[in-house]
Amino acid sequence: MKARPAVGRLRGKTRAGRLALWDALMVGLFPEPVSRGVAEVGAGERADTLLDLAALLGGTGASLAVLEVHPRRAAMAREALAGHRVAVWETDALEPVAVPGQGVVRCANVLRQYPVAMVSSGHEGLGSRVHIGGVVLEGSCDAGGDVGSFHVLRKTEAGLERESLVFFTSFARGFAPIQMRDWLPRDLRHQVRAGGALERFFGAWTAGWAAERTGLPPVDFRSACDALGAQWVDLSDVRSDAAAMVWRPADGVPAPT
Repeated sequence: MKARPAVGRLRGKTRAGRLALWDALMVGLFPEPVSRGVAEVGAGERADTLLDLAALLGGTGASLAVLEVHPRRAAMAREALAGHRVAVWETDALEPVAVPGQGVVRCANVLRQYPVAMVSSGHEGLGSRVHIGGVVLEGSCDAGGDVGSFHVLRKTEAGLERESLVFFTSFARGFAPIQMRDWLPRDLRHQVRAGGALERFFGAWTAGWAAERTGLPPVDFRSACDALGAQWVDLSDVRSDAAAMVWRPADGVPAPT
């Protein structure tokens, strides 16, 4: 198994608003876990997205903790967030802990830098930090936060369940299902191919989209949600026309093949 990237080689690009759609989904879809506290994995090179999240959670009363493995970035986050009720912990979020402390752990654009072979153990480490009933939200998005997806991993007595996949888009570049492929969570990134875990799902999504396409991306996206039996979520209050789809397969999100 390949080793995880050295701390000094971890990327940390960010910009204000990059995680705005994800933030809104987290608060809107998981209000009870959020109320028990949110942990954000990674501070990035700047605190832009942390400040966005701190401002959003400030209105809910939920606590926020930042888990950062890089000493310099942890110090940066403490300074930038000094006026907010935010705890910054210098720690490796992928290492298991004995006592869970959060309702939600959000891991955005982090595991995409790691070897696929490490994702399962990384999920377990993240999952050790949430209470029973809490969720780990792990995935990726593009640089502007206009296209992305994330796992919903639910903590149960038996461990983490692969409950659902959430896909979100602002339609800034139109829409086609294949746009989501490069922003899938790390363990599913290459699973749209023939024989992959998501081949059938993306095949059905693409076929339905092609057959019903109107040229109006938000309309086509919602029609696809209905055809797939997925939940459509309106995010137009965050960005014009933005929306999300929550796919909850009966047997859970398939594991990579």
